[in-house]
Amino acid sequence: MAQEDASGLTQGARRLSDTVRGWINSIPTPQRRPDTSWHDDMVRKANAGFQAKAVAEAAAKQPVKRTPKRSVPRPAGKRR
Repeated sequence: MAQEDASGLTQGARRLSDTVRGWINSIPTPQRRPDTSWHDDMVRKANAGFQAKAVAEAAAKQPVKRTPKRSVPRPAGKRR
């Protein structure tokens, strides 16, 4: 009889511990944010590269300033 009571107590204690463990596990915990600093650095480098390329292309598209040529005046054509 004493053993039956003891096993009942141990089973009750186990059920109680399982219940408490379930309550504790059901409490929501804040999630850790993943470290994205490596990705941010890659994006910054890529943006800087794109910006440098755009500046170089804009400089290449600007017309080259040339000095005006002095043209020799043409003689007037014959009049009839």
